[in-house]
Amino acid sequence: MATRADIIRVAKGEVGYSRWADEENGTKYGRWYAHATGNPMFAASGVPYCDMFVSWVLSTVGIAWRSAYVPGRENEARARGVLISKWDVRPGDAVTFDWQGDGESDHIGIAVTAPYGNKIDTVEGNTSWGYSGSQGNGGVVASKQRDMDDIVWGIRIVDDYAVSRASDGTSNITGIQAAIGSVPDNILGPDTEKRLYAVVAASNWAGNHFPFGVAYTQSIIGTQPDGVWGDASEAAHDRVIASIQRALGVEDDGIWGPTSQAAWERYRRNAKRP
Repeated sequence: MATRADIIRVAKGEVGYSRWADEENGTKYGRWYAHATGNPMFAASGVPYCDMFVSWVLSTVGIAWRSAYVPGRENEARARGVLISKWDVRPGDAVTFDWQGDGESDHIGIAVTAPYGNKIDTVEGNTSWGYSGSQGNGGVVASKQRDMDDIVWGIRIVDDYAVSRASDGTSNITGIQAAIGSVPDNILGPDTEKRLYAVVAASNWAGNHFPFGVAYTQSIIGTQPDGVWGDASEAAHDRVIASIQRALGVEDDGIWGPTSQAAWERYRRNAKRP
């Protein structure tokens, strides 16, 4: 089964493609789409290819969802129940744009991150290298940092961030509790929230701060609570973060960021309270 990580890996692997450097007619993605649909029109030069790029990425990872027209993909996503708020976008989802400002989406890309602040990172086909050229018909595949104001919709492609459930239907947070030394009772009480907050706050993403003191955070991550945050504390902190990430079902790279935070919020919303 294809995962979000698969989608992002394939999309990133195409960064650098340029229709201007393509020695054949049309584009790589248009030629593929023409062959897949039996319609040679898509292989012609000058045919916008952002949505065909998304279709090619999905096909490469084994997902059969072809489209060459962004509003059409949005309509199908709505019918499937996977057209989502841009603020609910997660890495591996698609995001749409309305560069013409006419109320109809005209560009699409793959989200590489969840929203952070008012930004989101993407990989897009048929955009420009910089931000001064055409953003929706620039001819290249490029990595972008976009303002959330530019996003219209998100489209959920796969949902491999499913929340682990307890027998009563609430989020199963016992793995998270075990990682931070809280009683694994599957109840999101003050002690669990405080411990998790202390560990997350010490991460680079959250600003490396210690709301309850360095020694308290050290006591959670299993190092000497001497109040001095050094290499040993940093390494232990990253190991605990990785354990939390495994419990959340996201990449266990030991680096807390938008993806880990978004996954935790999904668990937190449906957690059992005291």
